[in-house]
Amino acid sequence: MRRRPGRPGGRAKFLYLPGRRRRLGDEAVGERRAAALKRRFARTSAPCFRASNGRRELREWGLALLIVSLAAAAAHGLFVASPWPPVLTLRHVAAAPNCGAARLAGLAPARRGAPGYYARHDADHDGIACEPWAGARSDRYRPRRLHHRIPMPSH
Repeated sequence: MRRRPGRPGGRAKFLYLPGRRRRLGDEAVGERRAAALKRRFARTSAPCFRASNGRRELREWGLALLIVSLAAAAAHGLFVASPWPPVLTLRHVAAAPNCGAARLAGLAPARRGAPGYYARHDADHDGIACEPWAGARSDRYRPRRLHHRIPMPSH
């Protein structure tokens, strides 16, 4: 292999550009690489710096405003349509997931029409949701007395 002067190892440097392969000196290779990198960066970042005339911002803020207004309308409708005071309405909504949540909100067991009553929580469809155990009817349930009164004998 023949060595060229000024090139260690006798190898020529190649610059890889799309569709071209040229043999250049060290300085020219660096300049060409820098120019190619600058062009690629300009192509990639051009959409970021392009003027959007506020369309993107309007779209983002418009979506956020739509979400906030829908949430406010739902909350307003919830409180206006509810027959209970706002705090009790919030407790009723908090009791929706399951009977554990209803107990935590302090609304269990609940009768039909009362806050905290949801038909899906009424296992035996008797009008009482979140009973102490499934199948027990709260209106018939009486706790068993452990100590019975013993009548005193009369003398």
